[in-house]
Amino acid sequence: MQRYIEFVIKRPVPVLLAIAAITVLLGTGIPSLKFDNSIDVMMPRKDSEYLFYKKIIDIYGNIGKFIIIDTTSKNVWSPEFFIELNNLITDLEEYKEYDGDREEGRLKRFKEFTEGKSLTFDDLADEFRDDPPFLRALSRKTGDLRGHDGAMSARRLKNLYRDLEKSSLLKEKAYIDAILSVITGKDISGKNDTLSAVDLIDVDEDGRRILPKSQSDFDALKKRLGANPAFDGALFARDPGTGEITSFGVHVKLTRSSDTGEISYEIWDIARSYPGLNVTTQGIPIVNKFMNDYMRNDLETFLPLVLVVIIIVFFLNFRTLRGVALPFTTLVLADIWIMGLMGHLGFNINMISVSLPTLMIAVGSSYSIHILNRYYIDRDQIASLGKEKGLLVSVSHITTTVMLAAVTTFFGFFSLVTNQVQGIREWGIASAIGVIFSVFIAMTMIPAVLELIPEPRHGGGGGLVPGIIRRFSPVDSLIRTMSALALRHYRAVIAVYIIALIVSVAGLLRIQVETSVLSYFRKDDYIRTSAVIIKEKYGGAFGMNILIDSGEDYGVMDPAFLREIDAIREWLVSTDRKETHVTRADAVTDLVKSMHKAMHNDRQEFYRIPDTRETVREYFEIYSGDDDDFDGRIDDFEAFFDPDYRTAMVFAKIGSDESGLIGTRELADINRIVEEHLRDTLPKPYTFRITGEPKIIIALSNYVVMGQLLSVLFSLACVILIVIMLYKNLRAGLISMIPISTAVIANFGIMGWTGISLDSATAIIASITIGIGIDDTIHFLNSYRHYRGLTADADDALSRTLSLSGRAIIYTSIALLAGFSVLIFSRFKPVALFGLLVAVTMIFTTLGALAGLPAVIRASRINLEPGRSRVWRYLDIGRFFTIDEDN
Repeated sequence: MQRYIEFVIKRPVPVLLAIAAITVLLGTGIPSLKFDNSIDVMMPRKDSEYLFYKKIIDIYGNIGKFIIIDTTSKNVWSPEFFIELNNLITDLEEYKEYDGDREEGRLKRFKEFTEGKSLTFDDLADEFRDDPPFLRALSRKTGDLRGHDGAMSARRLKNLYRDLEKSSLLKEKAYIDAILSVITGKDISGKNDTLSAVDLIDVDEDGRRILPKSQSDFDALKKRLGANPAFDGALFARDPGTGEITSFGVHVKLTRSSDTGEISYEIWDIARSYPGLNVTTQGIPIVNKFMNDYMRNDLETFLPLVLVVIIIVFFLNFRTLRGVALPFTTLVLADIWIMGLMGHLGFNINMISVSLPTLMIAVGSSYSIHILNRYYIDRDQIASLGKEKGLLVSVSHITTTVMLAAVTTFFGFFSLVTNQVQGIREWGIASAIGVIFSVFIAMTMIPAVLELIPEPRHGGGGGLVPGIIRRFSPVDSLIRTMSALALRHYRAVIAVYIIALIVSVAGLLRIQVETSVLSYFRKDDYIRTSAVIIKEKYGGAFGMNILIDSGEDYGVMDPAFLREIDAIREWLVSTDRKETHVTRADAVTDLVKSMHKAMHNDRQEFYRIPDTRETVREYFEIYSGDDDDFDGRIDDFEAFFDPDYRTAMVFAKIGSDESGLIGTRELADINRIVEEHLRDTLPKPYTFRITGEPKIIIALSNYVVMGQLLSVLFSLACVILIVIMLYKNLRAGLISMIPISTAVIANFGIMGWTGISLDSATAIIASITIGIGIDDTIHFLNSYRHYRGLTADADDALSRTLSLSGRAIIYTSIALLAGFSVLIFSRFKPVALFGLLVAVTMIFTTLGALAGLPAVIRASRINLEPGRSRVWRYLDIGRFFTIDEDN
């Protein structure tokens, strides 16, 4: 380490230029970062359940990933309502079928009309009045400036053009696979011995919809809707009291693409631009959109706030400009480096990695505080030895300890590579690399800058700036209290520790695992309240896919098999089986019964399964429809059975409870109940398999639990091994575990007693506790061993260790505590709970290092001298470092 610091001090300018160049290079990756909270970013790519789900999506389409838009008003049976609803559908359809010539013409026309001009919205309205969908898009993207006299500048119009280009690119990708609504819905007609789909809303010769206007038109539409039971709860919702139709649903089925983030924002904006329809929008893509919004808002709000808090901590500790500016700069650079690297590596920001900027600030502040604290303590020595030599001696000593702390933190975070959850594993890799970045920048930039800038004049007597040691502060009072506890009341401290561990273990046994996405939102959040509305009207916004295999090709055409499917559907939605929470089940039987009814003059008694296989086969053969992907199935049938007509899909919607939440435990119970029923009742040779988002959520919870256990054990093993190898003393390694193991158990105990669930966000807290908490332990043990070598009095060595190392430990802990505490105010539960739990565990690790650890040393009179076994010749990594510093 000394050679490296010497290199930095002798060549400060080239070193700083190199840091600047690396910052620019890595910083170019930040614009590539994207927010992604989909299941795909969490589940292991090789998980069998995940792979099967992706396979089912390829066969049946993206069944589980759709957006529901509920529309209602005081009078849904009015021409005005249907005009608005039709406009909404028309706007959405632009993202279903791409018209390249139309889009290119629109953009060209807009650019020619606006280039170099300053225009009002009314000017745009006059120009594009002949293109209503495009005009509505302009209205959405300009904030609806219709009627305003204020003109948009040429620059704003240029930005508007770029927004229109982005929308055009989304349209080109055709993210929307189908739109199911009263406007686009189709019924089955059996005229002229041919089955075909007929529009619920007729169209004219030009393909324009003939919307209902008169009372007779509305009565005819009501009759069509009421004649098909499959429409109830799908195309429309009734008032529970009167039974009248009071709202219409728009189901937007997305394509097989897993990248649905951008189109979700577009659909949300389109739906919200129709306030007269009183829309409620739900679905997994919308949930992910809200998660992305919360995370983006947290980064924009809390990251600057965390930096301000850390600056205050720096000022309270050092009370000098360089004591604030230098560490602050290192933190900013560390964040740029790691976030830029994530962008270059293709890592996305999810609810776990959103904590990285705050984490790097907290961790980096610890390294900077220790280095500068040592610098200010050695100011007189630096002055007497000469600046270059004095800096070399001072910084070399402390950077050794800082580097050792960083190594243990690295392994604490890197232990998460054992976790099968992809998002957690990526976080572990990124945070571990971020630790290396932070310590490298701190021990490189700080000495380089200190070498370049002149030493300030200060008062004599020790050369310490006010606030470091000489000024009495609450920190001094806390240190005195810790010393008294550790030296005079160590038995009481150990007793309190044992009691706290017992209570924590009892709480640990109460922990529940929760990976349901809706649980991440507060009870009064829009996502939760809208989930209740959608559940009551349309059964919910997600569900499970139940695959029933007939055992033979074309087995779907067997009436016996179809009746079995119908029996399963009826059992799923039975009112006396509310424990399944299944509110609606859709299957091929709806289609077959509708065809049978249509072929018998729409007589209601024929809404049933036909008696013979030949009849069913004939219905499928005479049905007139498109097969755009040429897989042997009419496109309207793809969601119901596979190309071999062997396996049928039952899509069972799962509704939330009164709070808008169905948790992981409830999902597991639902899955178990359905599986048990199918195993007991499904006759041979029929078989089944369940998949879908609920099944993936259940699998994810298992990965979280196992990953948590493995990562904690791995990180503890790595840290204890490193400490033993550094000190060549087995007992040193064992007692180093006291502060962090206690903090980890206390964290789980708090979660258990307070009802905080173990999820993807809280699963990383144990590794953070181990990774960061060991820093304080190493600083304390290094200092104690140094002072123990100078005095035969162990109590004196402990007292001196607490008085000097205690200050740096406390201020680094304050920085960590303050940084993470800011996150508590987030509206997004995972971020808020993450900040709360990390802040609390930091208190435990600090108390452990300043009270628990010295109390155990005092009670055991442990000797930290190196072991004498020859095995250390081969395991001694400490020989690469000089561990004789006094901080």
